[in-house]
Formats: sequence, structure tokens, C-alpha cells
Amino acid sequence: MTVTSATQRITAAAQAPLASLGGTATFRAGICYQVGAGALANFVGGFYSIMQADDVRSGTPASASITGLAPNTYNVGYCVMNTGTLPLNSNDYVNGWVILTN
Repeated sequence: MTVTSATQRITAAAQAPLASLGGTATFRAGICYQVGAGALANFVGGFYSIMQADDVRSGTPASASITGLAPNTYNVGYCVMNTGTLPLNSNDYVNGWVILTN
């Protein structure tokens, strides 16, 4: 959880070990923020990185930086949008960091 003012910058990087179930899965990944229980928003709008996962779990990275958000308390983290027909499976913990700068 990050508390920010309008002039501060949030920068984050993370990697998530992901795999698919039964073939190659296509998905989009990024760094997202959320206010309370609201909708997730990618730091870079709709410009997610397009990635693929197969049946061997491997780390998939994402990083981004944003400024100009309204003062608030934000949940920040790695986000995935599964755009394929195969489920992502055999996943593990996300590792990363978030930094707030003036």
C-alpha cells in the first residue's frame, strides 16, 4: 500500500513465475494500481506487455513508473490479463519492489 501526493512518482518492478496448463498461453502483464476495492489500472494504460507461458514455470518481469495520480492510498502490484483460452497454472509468489519519490 502506497500513500502519495499529486507531485510524487511511484515506480515498481516485479516478476511472477507463471506457466500454462496444456500448451502455450498468451497473456498481458504489467504493473497496476488500485484505490481501495476499485478497478485495477495499468500504470501505462492499455499498453500491457504481451507475453507467453508454456508448461514450464518461468519468471515474467514487469516494471513501470507513474506520476500525477490524485493524492490517495494505492495498492500497487504485478497484474495479469489472460487473453488466451488456456488457464495459467503452476504459478508461484510474485517478488518485486515499489518506491515512492518526490
